[in-house]
Amino acid sequence: MWPRSLPDYKWPQAQSHRRAWRWMSAILFHVAHAAGRVAGFFKRHKPAILAVRTDGIGDAVLAEPMLCSLSREFADHELHLWAPAETCDLLRAAPYIHRHCVIPRGYKQGNLLVFNSLSLRMKLAFRLGRWKFALVAYLSHSPEPVGNWLFSSARAEERWYAPGDLENQFAAQQRSAKRAATRPLTASGLKPHDLTRNAELARQWGAQIEQVMPTVHLDEMAWWGAAEQSRSWRRVAAWLGAEMVVGLMPVPSMAVKQYPAAGWAEAGAALWQQGIMCALIGGPSDSWQIEEVSRRFGSLPHLKMSAPLDLPAMAALIGSLDGLLSVDTGLAHVSMAQDVPTVVLVGGGHPKRFFPWPLQRRAAVLNHAMPCEGCMNRCHLRQPECVTLIDPMEIAGAMAGLLRRPTPQPLRAAG
Repeated sequence: MWPRSLPDYKWPQAQSHRRAWRWMSAILFHVAHAAGRVAGFFKRHKPAILAVRTDGIGDAVLAEPMLCSLSREFADHELHLWAPAETCDLLRAAPYIHRHCVIPRGYKQGNLLVFNSLSLRMKLAFRLGRWKFALVAYLSHSPEPVGNWLFSSARAEERWYAPGDLENQFAAQQRSAKRAATRPLTASGLKPHDLTRNAELARQWGAQIEQVMPTVHLDEMAWWGAAEQSRSWRRVAAWLGAEMVVGLMPVPSMAVKQYPAAGWAEAGAALWQQGIMCALIGGPSDSWQIEEVSRRFGSLPHLKMSAPLDLPAMAALIGSLDGLLSVDTGLAHVSMAQDVPTVVLVGGGHPKRFFPWPLQRRAAVLNHAMPCEGCMNRCHLRQPECVTLIDPMEIAGAMAGLLRRPTPQPLRAAG
């Protein structure tokens, strides 16, 4: 089967008149695909299966048990993962994944990137031509056109597809991908939690993962990357008389999940009165928002990162903390997977799909109930009141309660 040169997505309006460029990009795609087929013919590889993911960090954490069970089902095959850069980074130390390939995140931005970048389109074409798989599986909860396209275009003997919802695709796009599947997989239509849904899918190839928690796989490089920051924070906290250090992640991936900086400062002040010190954490692009929260803390003792860390090192840093306060973000899932006491502020966009976890041990999920729950993060209010109206004292009380709760030795990451 020879693939189409683009996902099933409308051409951007700005390019609708650039016919010469569109023809040239299509020709280059097919040339690169042919080159990949030639390369694959002369260089034989072990039998392999392909898992396609086009979603984010949190989805990747929740899919980890399913990916592991898939590799066990095909134990005599290599497992290749095609996923966004952050997902590949997070799973780089997973021993059952043999090869990673970075693809666009998906959704509107990912589709436009494929349309606009000749180099990316040629790289994807070459890989689609070079590799031949025994199986390709695209099992995301919210599939979208880039993932559907790669799933349908990969050279494979079998294709496993779970239709999912229509949040990021139209019904016609879903039907097109489903037609390409040799084995459609089914999951409950009751909008279950992702862990529950993934367990339902895994049962269809004989795996039992209902009681399996996700594992965060970390290598020595990640531990070394986090060690100095963790030691530095512990020294400062001890010098100031704090008994515990909890991370505070105030920056979400979407504005609709934002909690006010003043509220974080109020919660931090209440925790400080109990000997618990907050450490502000986030990625390089979050610096100005973290500075705003720090400014709100004022003279209240708190900690900040001395240098940015990559995603695995950030996961290791979170695993070294006594707890984590967080907005709804992928690293909140990383924290819960490591059994770090976690308080997460959750909006009403996707009720019970991501939080709380079915098997959560030490986590509290806070939300202000609203009648517009289920909006899929398309908020019609001036501010997301399902998040912004959460009481800061409730946040501090939830964190303090988790830290006081007697528990067995917590689980930590693998590696």
